[in-house]
Amino acid sequence: MSGDSVEKLAARFIASDLDRAQFVVDPDGTIRSWNPGAQILLGYPASAAVGQSVAMLYSQADAAAGKPRDDLDRAVTYGRYAEEGWRRRQDATEFAADARIIALRDDDGTLLGFGGTIEDITDRKAAEAAVARSELHLRSILATVPDAMIVIDERGQMLSFSAAAERLFGYAEAEVVGRNIAMMMPDGDRLRHDDYIDHYCRTGERRIIGIGRIVVGKRRDG
Repeated sequence: MSGDSVEKLAARFIASDLDRAQFVVDPDGTIRSWNPGAQILLGYPASAAVGQSVAMLYSQADAAAGKPRDDLDRAVTYGRYAEEGWRRRQDATEFAADARIIALRDDDGTLLGFGGTIEDITDRKAAEAAVARSELHLRSILATVPDAMIVIDERGQMLSFSAAAERLFGYAEAEVVGRNIAMMMPDGDRLRHDDYIDHYCRTGERRIIGIGRIVVGKRRDG
Protein backbone atom coordinates (compact mmCIF):
# COMPACT_ATOMS: atom_id res chain seq x y z
CA MET A 1 0.00 0.00 0.00
CA SER A 2 1.45 3.36 -1.02
CA GLY A 3 1.94 6.24 1.39
CA ASP A 4 -0.78 8.20 -0.37
CA SER A 5 -3.20 5.29 0.03
CA VAL A 6 -2.37 5.01 3.73
CA GLU A 7 -3.05 8.72 4.22
CA LYS A 8 -6.41 8.42 2.46
CA LEU A 9 -7.29 5.37 4.54
CA ALA A 10 -6.36 7.18 7.75
CA ALA A 11 -8.45 10.19 6.72
CA ARG A 12 -11.41 7.92 5.97
CA PHE A 13 -11.04 6.23 9.35
CA ILE A 14 -11.08 9.58 11.18
CA ALA A 15 -14.06 10.77 9.16
CA SER A 16 -16.01 7.60 9.94
CA ASP A 17 -15.48 7.82 13.71
CA LEU A 18 -18.76 9.33 14.88
CA ASP A 19 -18.39 8.37 18.55
CA ARG A 20 -15.87 11.07 19.43
CA ALA A 21 -14.63 14.42 18.28
CA GLN A 22 -11.30 14.33 16.45
CA PHE A 23 -9.57 17.48 15.27
CA VAL A 24 -6.17 18.96 14.48
CA VAL A 25 -4.92 22.20 15.99
CA ASP A 26 -1.93 24.25 14.84
CA PRO A 27 0.83 25.28 17.29
CA ASP A 28 -0.95 28.50 18.28
CA GLY A 29 -4.20 26.70 19.14
CA THR A 30 -6.20 27.34 15.97
CA ILE A 31 -8.41 24.47 14.79
CA ARG A 32 -7.38 23.23 11.31
CA SER A 33 -9.44 20.06 10.80
CA TRP A 34 -12.72 18.78 12.21
CA ASN A 35 -14.25 15.33 11.81
CA PRO A 36 -18.01 14.56 11.58
CA GLY A 37 -17.90 13.13 15.10
CA ALA A 38 -16.84 16.56 16.35
CA GLN A 39 -19.86 18.15 14.71
CA ILE A 40 -22.18 15.54 16.24
CA LEU A 41 -20.74 15.89 19.73
CA LEU A 42 -19.98 19.60 19.87
CA GLY A 43 -22.53 21.04 17.48
CA TYR A 44 -20.17 23.09 15.33
CA PRO A 45 -20.04 22.29 11.62
CA ALA A 46 -16.52 22.24 10.21
CA SER A 47 -17.11 25.61 8.57
CA ALA A 48 -17.76 27.19 11.97
CA ALA A 49 -14.95 25.42 13.84
CA VAL A 50 -11.97 25.52 11.46
CA GLY A 51 -10.06 28.74 11.97
CA GLN A 52 -11.33 29.24 15.52
CA SER A 53 -9.39 28.90 18.75
CA VAL A 54 -9.57 25.57 20.53
CA ALA A 55 -10.47 27.60 23.62
CA MET A 56 -14.09 27.67 22.41
CA LEU A 57 -14.36 24.00 23.39
CA TYR A 58 -13.56 24.69 27.05
CA SER A 59 -15.86 25.85 29.82
CA GLN A 60 -15.95 29.61 30.18
CA ALA A 61 -14.15 29.45 33.52
CA ASP A 62 -11.34 27.27 32.13
CA ALA A 63 -10.97 29.41 29.01
CA ALA A 64 -10.72 32.58 31.10
CA ALA A 65 -8.08 30.94 33.31
CA GLY A 66 -5.87 30.12 30.31
CA LYS A 67 -6.32 26.35 30.58
CA PRO A 68 -6.48 25.73 26.79
CA ARG A 69 -2.95 27.08 26.32
CA ASP A 70 -1.73 25.31 29.46
CA ASP A 71 -3.03 21.98 28.14
CA LEU A 72 -1.24 22.45 24.81
CA ASP A 73 1.95 23.33 26.66
CA ARG A 74 1.66 20.15 28.72
CA ALA A 75 1.33 18.14 25.51
CA VAL A 76 4.45 19.86 24.14
CA THR A 77 6.38 18.99 27.31
CA TYR A 78 5.21 15.40 27.78
CA GLY A 79 4.18 14.43 24.25
CA ARG A 80 0.55 14.06 25.22
CA TYR A 81 -1.97 15.25 27.77
CA ALA A 82 -5.19 13.59 28.93
CA GLU A 83 -7.81 14.50 31.47
CA GLU A 84 -11.41 14.08 32.49
CA GLY A 85 -12.93 17.54 32.71
CA TRP A 86 -15.56 19.87 31.30
CA ARG A 87 -15.99 20.84 27.66
CA ARG A 88 -18.52 23.12 25.96
CA ARG A 89 -20.83 22.66 22.98
CA GLN A 90 -21.91 25.28 20.48
CA ASP A 91 -25.16 25.80 22.41
CA ALA A 92 -23.06 26.66 25.50
CA THR A 93 -24.03 23.51 27.41
CA GLU A 94 -21.14 21.91 29.27
CA PHE A 95 -20.55 18.17 29.66
CA ALA A 96 -18.13 15.75 31.30
CA ALA A 97 -15.48 14.73 28.80
CA ASP A 98 -12.48 12.50 28.33
CA ALA A 99 -10.15 14.88 26.47
CA ARG A 100 -6.77 13.99 24.96
CA ILE A 101 -4.13 16.04 23.17
CA ILE A 102 -1.09 14.66 21.32
CA ALA A 103 1.78 16.83 20.11
CA LEU A 104 2.49 16.20 16.41
CA ARG A 105 6.10 16.61 15.27
CA ASP A 106 8.07 16.03 12.08
CA ASP A 107 11.07 13.73 11.84
CA ASP A 108 13.34 16.53 13.08
CA GLY A 109 11.22 17.09 16.18
CA THR A 110 9.72 20.37 15.00
CA LEU A 111 6.24 20.92 16.41
CA LEU A 112 3.63 20.81 13.64
CA GLY A 113 0.52 21.06 15.79
CA PHE A 114 -1.70 18.87 17.92
CA GLY A 115 -4.19 16.07 17.48
CA GLY A 116 -7.16 16.26 19.83
CA THR A 117 -10.00 13.95 20.80
CA ILE A 118 -13.02 14.55 23.02
CA GLU A 119 -15.45 11.88 24.19
CA ASP A 120 -18.66 12.46 26.17
CA ILE A 121 -18.48 10.53 29.46
CA THR A 122 -21.61 11.99 31.05
CA ASP A 123 -23.35 8.61 31.28
CA ARG A 124 -20.29 6.90 32.76
CA LYS A 125 -19.87 9.64 35.36
CA ALA A 126 -23.56 9.37 36.27
CA ALA A 127 -23.21 5.60 36.68
CA GLU A 128 -20.11 6.03 38.85
CA ALA A 129 -21.94 8.56 41.01
CA ALA A 130 -24.88 6.16 41.39
CA VAL A 131 -22.55 3.36 42.49
CA ALA A 132 -20.84 5.70 44.96
CA ARG A 133 -24.21 6.71 46.43
CA SER A 134 -25.21 3.06 46.73
CA GLU A 135 -21.96 2.18 48.48
CA LEU A 136 -22.37 5.14 50.84
CA HIS A 137 -25.91 4.02 51.65
CA LEU A 138 -24.73 0.47 52.32
CA ARG A 139 -21.94 1.73 54.56
CA SER A 140 -24.38 3.85 56.55
CA ILE A 141 -26.48 0.72 57.11
CA LEU A 142 -23.46 -1.37 58.09
CA ALA A 143 -22.33 1.31 60.52
CA THR A 144 -25.65 1.38 62.38
CA VAL A 145 -27.20 -2.10 62.10
CA PRO A 146 -27.11 -3.75 65.55
CA ASP A 147 -26.29 -7.24 64.23
CA ALA A 148 -22.99 -8.32 62.71
CA MET A 149 -23.36 -8.00 58.94
CA ILE A 150 -20.83 -9.19 56.35
CA VAL A 151 -21.21 -8.82 52.59
CA ILE A 152 -19.31 -11.32 50.41
CA ASP A 153 -18.92 -11.88 46.67
CA GLU A 154 -19.58 -15.08 44.74
CA ARG A 155 -16.15 -16.45 45.70
CA GLY A 156 -16.65 -15.87 49.40
CA GLN A 157 -14.37 -12.83 49.60
CA MET A 158 -15.54 -10.20 52.07
CA LEU A 159 -16.58 -6.88 50.51
CA SER A 160 -17.76 -5.09 53.65
CA PHE A 161 -17.72 -5.72 57.38
CA SER A 162 -20.11 -3.89 59.71
CA ALA A 163 -19.17 -2.13 62.93
CA ALA A 164 -21.06 -4.81 64.86
CA ALA A 165 -19.06 -7.50 63.04
CA GLU A 166 -15.86 -5.74 64.07
CA ARG A 167 -16.94 -5.90 67.70
CA LEU A 168 -18.12 -9.51 67.47
CA PHE A 169 -15.13 -11.02 65.65
CA GLY A 170 -12.37 -8.68 66.84
CA TYR A 171 -11.14 -7.65 63.38
CA ALA A 172 -11.12 -4.18 61.85
CA GLU A 173 -12.84 -3.96 58.47
CA ALA A 174 -9.57 -3.03 56.76
CA GLU A 175 -8.04 -6.30 57.98
CA VAL A 176 -10.64 -8.59 56.44
CA VAL A 177 -11.99 -6.95 53.27
CA GLY A 178 -10.72 -8.95 50.30
CA ARG A 179 -10.14 -12.09 52.39
CA ASN A 180 -12.26 -15.24 52.40
CA ILE A 181 -15.07 -15.34 54.95
CA ALA A 182 -13.96 -18.89 55.78
CA MET A 183 -11.41 -17.32 58.13
CA MET A 184 -14.35 -16.63 60.47
CA MET A 185 -15.17 -20.36 60.71
CA PRO A 186 -13.70 -23.33 62.59
CA ASP A 187 -11.39 -25.53 60.51
CA GLY A 188 -13.96 -28.18 59.54
CA ASP A 189 -16.60 -25.68 58.49
CA ARG A 190 -14.00 -23.64 56.63
CA LEU A 191 -13.19 -26.48 54.24
CA ARG A 192 -16.84 -27.37 53.68
CA HIS A 193 -17.74 -23.73 53.03
CA ASP A 194 -15.10 -23.44 50.30
CA ASP A 195 -16.50 -26.61 48.71
CA TYR A 196 -20.06 -25.21 48.83
CA ILE A 197 -18.97 -21.97 47.19
CA ASP A 198 -17.00 -23.80 44.49
CA HIS A 199 -19.96 -26.11 43.77
CA TYR A 200 -22.34 -23.15 43.49
CA CYS A 201 -20.01 -21.27 41.12
CA ARG A 202 -19.68 -24.34 38.88
CA THR A 203 -23.29 -25.53 38.87
CA GLY A 204 -25.51 -22.71 40.17
CA GLU A 205 -27.02 -25.23 42.60
CA ARG A 206 -27.63 -23.85 46.09
CA ARG A 207 -26.94 -26.02 49.09
CA ILE A 208 -26.56 -23.51 51.92
CA ILE A 209 -26.71 -20.21 50.03
CA GLY A 210 -29.92 -18.32 50.77
CA ILE A 211 -30.80 -20.60 53.70
CA GLY A 212 -30.91 -19.20 57.23
CA ARG A 213 -29.21 -21.47 59.76
CA ILE A 214 -27.20 -21.49 62.97
CA VAL A 215 -23.44 -21.82 62.52
CA VAL A 216 -20.33 -21.60 64.67
CA GLY A 217 -18.09 -18.59 64.16
CA LYS A 218 -14.45 -18.08 65.05
CA ARG A 219 -13.25 -14.87 66.66
CA ARG A 220 -9.84 -13.36 66.19
CA ASP A 221 -8.67 -14.74 69.54
CA GLY A 222 -9.51 -18.26 68.35
